[in-house]
Amino acid sequence: MLRDIGTWILILTAVLIFERLWFNMVEWLLSKVKSLLGLNRSHRNWHTFEEETDEER
Repeated sequence: MLRDIGTWILILTAVLIFERLWFNMVEWLLSKVKSLLGLNRSHRNWHTFEEETDEER
């Protein structure tokens, strides 16, 4: 029984590590593709609110 629980914990840990590495690799590849295509520009705010300074609050 304990061996089965330990096996499942190891399997789930391995899956978690694989998913984490996969996510980071895909995000890295997307950032590289975006930089090659010139899509890494900063976007303006979607709202039209004016920026408030500390003195106006």
